[in-house]
Order: sequence, then structure tokens, then C-alpha cells
Amino acid sequence: MNAKNPTSVLIKDTMLAAWKQTMGPDTTGGQSHVVAIGDTKLDQNTDWKFEGGADPSQGSNKHNCDIRIFITDKVKDALDKSPEVVITYKTVTDALPGWYSNFASVDGFSGYSDFVFYYVEKETVPSIEKSVKTNEDGSQTRWDETFD
Repeated sequence: MNAKNPTSVLIKDTMLAAWKQTMGPDTTGGQSHVVAIGDTKLDQNTDWKFEGGADPSQGSNKHNCDIRIFITDKVKDALDKSPEVVITYKTVTDALPGWYSNFASVDGFSGYSDFVFYYVEKETVPSIEKSVKTNEDGSQTRWDETFD
């Protein structure tokens, strides 16, 4: 934990596209978000919640999906075992041939982190162009192209 000892951390995740469309988390068949720290899966509405963007935007070229992680005892115990927080979810977009960009940053310690981003282009290999952000403490924020 940071010396500021926050009670929560906000992850700001933004999808952008060139034209207005449906885009955001794929909620077909239910919520696809999974938030985990190491091997510990966090519980929605107890350990984390949406602060907007749980459902896809309609007719927009921007979608914000913000997730607040609360520093509960479960979260503290999980962070003692692993420093890696993993948020996974499926996305849906009308963009053809499947191109959009995604930017994310974290707030909760001393302002927002530098953002990391990726571009999704389903007709290229690899399909995701990723940036890897190395923080001052050596930790990294990265995208996992192999996530299905």
C-alpha cells in the first residue's frame, strides 16, 4: 500500500473509435468482467464496482468503463500474495474491420498514472498493438493479447 493508504483505487478505461457506433463491454450472456489479484477473484459490489460504463454505449465514438476497487481485507490479503491486478472482459464494437483504441489509467495514490493503450485490428497479426508501461517502482501495466 502507498503511504497515502487509499480506501479505493479507480481504473479509468476508455475505448475510442473514428465514428459513432455501439462499443463497450460485451454483456451478451451476462457480465464478462473479471477482476482478480493474483489467484484471488474479487467480488463485484463488495470488492469492486462500476462507476459507469457497465453496458455498451450506443451511437458514440467514446466509451468510458470505470471500475473502482475497494481496499477491503480480501484485497489487502490478495495484494500481500501478489502485486498483480488483472481485469479481463470481452468488448463489442461496430467498427469494421475491428479497429478501435483503448486507453487506461489508474487513480488512487497521488493522481492518475500515465495511461497505457492498445489498438485492436482483427485483420492484422498480432491483432493487438500494445504499449508496456514500466512504473518508477519497476512494476508494469500491460495488455495480454492471448486473452480470449
